[in-house]
Amino acid sequence: MALDPGDAARARAADGGERRRQVRLAAVSSVIGTSIEWYDLHFAHISWRLAFLGVAEGDESHERRRRRTPSGR
Repeated sequence: MALDPGDAARARAADGGERRRQVRLAAVSSVIGTSIEWYDLHFAHISWRLAFLGVAEGDESHERRRRRTPSGR
């Protein structure tokens, strides 16, 4: 996304209150974006483990899990 030269000029000419508002907006946006990325990373990791861990362990681990269940099914 390109910044319009007029917007850039207005940002440079902002007074103290406007500059604080812009910095606060940038900080809040950064925290929100970082939080979304962090949760996305952990969700992907958990999904990967659920989907592929059993495949990587093979049939032997499946038999162990089956023996641990109360019904043996």
